[in-house]
Amino acid sequence: MDQDHRRALETLFARTSEPGAQARTVIGADEIARWPSDALQVLVEAGILKAWRPAATIICHGCEERCLRQVFILPTEAAEPERTGWTCDLFSDKGPFVCTTDALQRWSMSRNALAKFIGRLLGLEIKSSDREARRVRYDPIRIGCELRSLSVEFADSAVVLIGSSRIPLLDLLEWTEAGIAVDREALQVCINSSGANKSSNKSYQPSVAVRDDKKLSTEVRNRSLQREVDRLAKEHPRLSKEQLAAKAASSTVGKGMTASRIARVTRKPKKTRRKNFA
Repeated sequence: MDQDHRRALETLFARTSEPGAQARTVIGADEIARWPSDALQVLVEAGILKAWRPAATIICHGCEERCLRQVFILPTEAAEPERTGWTCDLFSDKGPFVCTTDALQRWSMSRNALAKFIGRLLGLEIKSSDREARRVRYDPIRIGCELRSLSVEFADSAVVLIGSSRIPLLDLLEWTEAGIAVDREALQVCINSSGANKSSNKSYQPSVAVRDDKKLSTEVRNRSLQREVDRLAKEHPRLSKEQLAAKAASSTVGKGMTASRIARVTRKPKKTRRKNFA
């Protein structure tokens, strides 16, 4: 998943999981304008976002104050796009301001909608959830001969709980040409790791679980870092491993990591040589 698409999903998951967030989160046109061009359509088709009623106010960029102003619809000719306007009550020499009504468009997202989408991706039915859909439980997931309990928790971000392991939802998804999909390899890593915590001594189980969660998160994150380095190597084939690591450190995947650490946990893809045939 590239940085821009990852950032869009990261924003959505964080917004809907905030401690004070309501069951429904509203996203404005100004925020969506910063996303990749295909993101809105993919998220709407996935059922994650739905069209919401237009805004009645707009942030004015006429000066540095950035006031929130009430808007009014302007009369237009039949062939013209519908326009909206607003006035400034701070400066008499500014305004009125005009833009198309597209700037007022909004979309909504709910934890329930996201939970249902996750269920469809994994082919699982929702078993239960609390009143505000902060924690959603699904039927057990099976991959091969492994069977694990699975739930999603919305607390600061969307987190998947597989057996005894916790992993950010974002690390289990990938953005493909067909839309958002599950990274099956990362999911298999989580399922395999979730079965490793079988201490017979209950007093040690919590610390073992924490250690396993950190190990799992590191393993999945390193996989994401390697994909990012692979992508950068294709774009910049002349860069050294250290230079690629420096670029990866500035991406959303490498957030909080140094270039030297990324260089240690990743490898530079080997150049493919063209074979000469007689």
